[in-house]
Amino acid sequence: MTDSPPEGFMRLFAIVLTIASLTLPAFAQDMAGSNKHHGAPKQKSEPAKVKADDKDYKAALDRLPTQKYDPWGVARPVDAKK
Repeated sequence: MTDSPPEGFMRLFAIVLTIASLTLPAFAQDMAGSNKHHGAPKQKSEPAKVKADDKDYKAALDRLPTQKYDPWGVARPVDAKK
């Protein structure tokens, strides 16, 4: 009798070792606390913030001065202004 394990056992061990080596980095990242707020409830004030951002954007556009020179004028055809 030989003392070496059967070939099927070694193949299964190699497969298990390969799968473990591919999944352990993801498991370690999860355990590092990168998702500590995963179970926290989401705030419902997001739509109000979007409205405020849209209002601020329009107000900022109104404050911009009118351009006297169009730097892209040479790239556009003359008919595009009409």
